[in-house]
Formats: sequence, structure tokens, C-alpha cells
Amino acid sequence: MKKSPIAFILLLAVSCGATVKPDEPQKGSGLPEPGGLKVSIQSNIAVLTEKIAAEPSNTALLVERGDEYFMSGELDKSLADFESAMKQTPSDPAVFCSAGEVYLALADYAQAKKLFQSAIEADGAFHKAYYFLGLTAMIVKDYSESLKNYNQAIALDKTQPAYYLDRAQLYILTGKYKLATADYSVFISISPKQTLGYMKRGEAYLLAKEYGKALDDFDKVLGMDPEYDEAYIGKGKAYLGLGLPNEAQASFMDAKALGNPEAAKLLEQMKKEGK
Repeated sequence: MKKSPIAFILLLAVSCGATVKPDEPQKGSGLPEPGGLKVSIQSNIAVLTEKIAAEPSNTALLVERGDEYFMSGELDKSLADFESAMKQTPSDPAVFCSAGEVYLALADYAQAKKLFQSAIEADGAFHKAYYFLGLTAMIVKDYSESLKNYNQAIALDKTQPAYYLDRAQLYILTGKYKLATADYSVFISISPKQTLGYMKRGEAYLLAKEYGKALDDFDKVLGMDPEYDEAYIGKGKAYLGLGLPNEAQASFMDAKALGNPEAAKLLEQMKKEGK
């Protein structure tokens, strides 16, 4: 099977299936370094394969290896393990949901939706399935359906940071910037040590033209990670919104020094506009 890079990256970096850890400092998605992660995953797969050979009917081992294959990008093998697990435990909502995640990464949205719905039929309180139904609907731009499912996921479990993160993204897509900042604020309350929440909320404040609040958030990001180049870009845009071109230029210069590709374009644009 061919992977869908966009959907696969979306699942890992944007959503993570609510696997964002509340108190883990990170830049952006905070995913482990690819090289070390790949070695660790392959080692885990080898160990699990030996265990499965000894216990072929152990569903938990199949699911665990399926998760490892998913993280390694071997989606065909991941799906094979989850399908085997579904045959062994045909009423387990978590297994339905895991298989649905693979189909989502493969951009087979109809099959993904079917499996997430099967998870809910097995357990109406399985909040993760509602979350993934919301994500699936958001990807295909069915925004009302997406919101309904995100709301249900959050109603069932208010502690999952990824749920607020993705609902906030939905609000951004639909132009509801203040609602987005509110969800990012909840994300921050759950995950206060992550730069991601402050960065995303700052960007939402920019869209809402609340430049002072945006500036505060970008400063918080830089207090946690002084080399976060995109935060300098955000600061520059906030300064422009506040009518402070000199400060904006300085922020864009800081971003440029850190290798940000957008900084030079923004500086050139300021020059053309005589700022």
C-alpha cells in the first residue's frame, strides 16, 4: 500500500491521536529525532515479532506491533496486525480505532470513518473514536460534522490536549479565531511546558488582530526556546500590526539569523513598502 504523506504527517505531528504529553517541553510537535526513533521502533518490532511467534493469539502483542509499524510508516504491516487483532477481538473499540487511524493515514477516509463508527457502536463512550471522526471530517472539509464529533469527544474526556488543539484548528479554518484562542488556552492549561500551545495561540491572536496578546505569547515561546525562529516571525508580524516597524524589522532579522526562510521575504516586503 502507498502511504499518504500529508495524512500521515498530520496524524503524527498535528494530532498524535491525543498522545501529546501534558508536561513534556517541546518545539512544534515535539516528536523524537527521526534517527533514534527509527532504531528504537525497529528494535521493538523485532522483539514483538519473536513474542508473537510464541503467542500468535495474543491480541495485545498484535496491537502493540501494529502501533510500532504505524510509527515506522509501514502502514500495510500495521493494518495487517490490526485486522488480525479485529478477528480475534471483534468487539474491541480500541482495535477498530487503531485500524481506522491507518486508513486515515492512507487517505481512505470512507473506510476510516466506517471503523471509527464501529468503535462507537462497540462502546458509545469511546471518546477517541469521536475525536478521529472529527479529524476525518475536518480533512474532507465537512466542518459541521467535524465540530459535532470534536465536541462529543471533549464532552466525554476533557483532559486530552490534542482534542482542544484540533478543535482550535477547526475554528481557525472557519474563521472563529476567538474560539480558537479559547481552546488553545485550555491546551496550555493542560500542557503548560509546551511551546506549541503558546505558538498556536499567538498565531490565532494575529488572525484576530489582537496584536498585543499575540506578542505576549510569542515572547513566552522565546522564553522557553530562544532559538524558535517562527516565534520571531510571529513577533515581527505582531509589531507590524501595532504600527512598530523598527521592532518588526529587528524580529525578522533575528528570525533570519536563525535560518528562517520567510524572514528575508518579509524584510524585502517591508523595504518595498518603505517601512
